[in-house]
Amino acid sequence: MSTIAFSVIIVLFVVFLFVGFTYINNKQRKKAVNMLLEELSKSGAENNLTFSSQELLNDAIIGFDAMRLKLLILQKDGEDAYKLKIVDLESVRNCSVKKIFKPFYEDNSPEKSIENYLDKIVLQFEFADNRESIEVNFYRHITNNIYEMQDMEHKARKWESMLLQMTGNTLRKSA
Repeated sequence: MSTIAFSVIIVLFVVFLFVGFTYINNKQRKKAVNMLLEELSKSGAENNLTFSSQELLNDAIIGFDAMRLKLLILQKDGEDAYKLKIVDLESVRNCSVKKIFKPFYEDNSPEKSIENYLDKIVLQFEFADNRESIEVNFYRHITNNIYEMQDMEHKARKWESMLLQMTGNTLRKSA
């Protein structure tokens, strides 16, 4: 067999593998998105919520019921399990976008911190009754691509602005 024919066969095989793995990955991603959407619908119906806005994030989905001023947060918690949180915006004291930074260490030595890197961007809800705040991750450096950072921050700020407007600015935005 000639080397050209052998090279063509190898290239075709590699292309076939790439296309196959891409197809499988896209199929799994679509399945995960559909499962999140179904779970959002089911959870919304169980809690008598109708969503006027929703946002699909990496491993979570949020739905906003403008009539009841409630935000449903559904985070993936394992293969087929979901963690549900409902935020009553009437009990929220503050809603703001937070950028959380972590130090980057040289040679894994805590005393040689070079600089900080952006660990995550969250939409944080602080409650009037001082219970523990709730964070919705819009960007995490582990699961998101660095090129998504600006877009995800923009989405978080859009939600912050929308929630502040929908609640008649009863929530105080922190500086």
